[in-house]
Amino acid sequence: MVGSWNGYGREMTDNYRGAHVVSVGNALDFPGFPLSPAVVDGDRVFTAGLIPIDPASGDLVGSDIDSQAAQVIDNLEVVLAAAGSDLDHVLHVDIQLAELDRDFAAFNQVYAARFTEPYPARRTIGARLAMAGLLIEMQAIAVRR
Repeated sequence: MVGSWNGYGREMTDNYRGAHVVSVGNALDFPGFPLSPAVVDGDRVFTAGLIPIDPASGDLVGSDIDSQAAQVIDNLEVVLAAAGSDLDHVLHVDIQLAELDRDFAAFNQVYAARFTEPYPARRTIGARLAMAGLLIEMQAIAVRR
């Protein structure tokens, strides 16, 4: 693998697919797991399923959908910035909620406060998530600035 500089202050690594793997240098790199926080292919950014963890400690943040949704969007902003993008350049978002019926309306309020119109295309589903206490996971496709 050969390292390259992306112009946004983060290292990206060429991989065999011809795309670049984004590294953010903290817990959002998911050390110990076989995944990348994002991959850039041309002008497209594909994020992993991001969760509401504190980037410095890796600890789950919050126990309610409001705090977890805010943190997962914060984390999305960090990963997108490392890839040369931002929330205004998101094309599509996939959201998994552990308690869809209970949390959908509250999540929508947090989401609407952070994303601007025209909103990205979006899919929201109920799902059994990988960690105890985890209420949300979010994945996005964006274009670079």
